[in-house]
Amino acid sequence: MLKQVLALTLLVGTLAGASPASAGIEPDGSEEQAGFGVVCGFSHRAKDDPIVFPDRPGMAHSHDFIGNRRTNAFSTYEDMVGNPSTCDRAGDDAAYWFPTLSNNGEPVEPGVTLVYYRTGALSDTSLIRPIPADLRVIAGDSQSNGPQDMRVLTWACAGPGEENDLDHVPATCSGEPLRLHFSFPNCWDGERLDSRDHHSHVAYAWKRDDDRRACPRSHPVQLPTLMFSTRWQIDGPLDGVRLASGSPDTAHADFWNTWVQPEMKRLTADCVVAGRDCSPN
Repeated sequence: MLKQVLALTLLVGTLAGASPASAGIEPDGSEEQAGFGVVCGFSHRAKDDPIVFPDRPGMAHSHDFIGNRRTNAFSTYEDMVGNPSTCDRAGDDAAYWFPTLSNNGEPVEPGVTLVYYRTGALSDTSLIRPIPADLRVIAGDSQSNGPQDMRVLTWACAGPGEENDLDHVPATCSGEPLRLHFSFPNCWDGERLDSRDHHSHVAYAWKRDDDRRACPRSHPVQLPTLMFSTRWQIDGPLDGVRLASGSPDTAHADFWNTWVQPEMKRLTADCVVAGRDCSPN
């Protein structure tokens, strides 16, 4: 059942491209995108952040972790690879996390998270390279004091109206799950696996005149476009929704590539670069 949900979501999901002036990507739902998908469940909750606060447990706001079950403040790349994961595709030992969501002060456990790695409408998909081992990336701005660029993240009600993306939490979802969708930077500087600000080593592809996307010269290495959608089942009004980082405007998500790297390379070559849709049937 979960694989059927993923396949449906991959068909209706929007993809991205970007301008260097905005830290976001421009939705492009006009074409079928090649790539592969993963279904992940909730793993654990902790006030840890191994990207922003490594070796400092309890220093972060509360995060909900999916994927690698052993992600914590003390995690190292070597410790992470090969660990048990809540994701259903063999080889995906990666760590994904986001601030804990609460409703009227009560934490809500996330349901299924749909993760996918796509071409992202890049102008020359033959140049896409596997996400490098140990790369750490953040999407969104935890310090935002207003709605964020919808080319980076969107809120919606999952279900028949899921294409109605918003830059804010809807008033209610009438029984459907609340969904938060992230798109991550897809261009790398080719050198750093992280940076002091945790952003400047990566960038979003920018849109050319011919409606295709290309990486800026400062970040020439094209990567698969990582996107994921998390959902929470909340009945009734959603005006009490908050994140551990603050208001819903502070939404952000983290990714640490601790995949079994040969499998990341194989899937990138066989699915993304080859132009094949490797979503579950």
